[in-house]
Amino acid sequence: VHHQINNQQIHQLKPRTLSTSLYQVFSKVAAILIIPLLLLSVYFYFNPAQTSTELASNTFREIYTKPGTRTQIDLSDGTRVWLNDGTTFRYPEKCTGSRREGFVDGEAYFEVNSNPENPFVVNNSMMNTVVTGTHFNLNAYSADNYFEATLIEGKIHLENESKNLVMKPGEQVQFDFKVK
Repeated sequence: VHHQINNQQIHQLKPRTLSTSLYQVFSKVAAILIIPLLLLSVYFYFNPAQTSTELASNTFREIYTKPGTRTQIDLSDGTRVWLNDGTTFRYPEKCTGSRREGFVDGEAYFEVNSNPENPFVVNNSMMNTVVTGTHFNLNAYSADNYFEATLIEGKIHLENESKNLVMKPGEQVQFDFKVK
């Protein structure tokens, strides 16, 4: 009995070291966080489709075509895009929601799959092009302040703050934004 009492008194008189204190603090934090982490893990395990869809809808790809080269891109909705040299094209990895869209600065030829309920919108700093299914070419380098759209087949709508125009096959529209 005396031996046990002496051992207890020695342990009580021992000064706490930094590693012992840190171990005790981390043990308490781990005990507090274990239940929320387990619940969160179970939630993500049983809802993987919802979380991956949310992440994919926010993921964009940006492609820059170097001078002297051309690039072809096949989008997830079946739309094909050819980029001329010096063109930047940004688009979502997955086409979700009520509008399909891309952002272009340069020259690009589009073959858009037809879908009247879900139009494809090509955004540019000068003009937005709304498409439901068609073949057309855009020449829209923002550095030149010049916009040109050539419609091969189908129908497109061109819009910005001051202009709204519907194009028919065989038409070409040119805007020089340097001239006011």
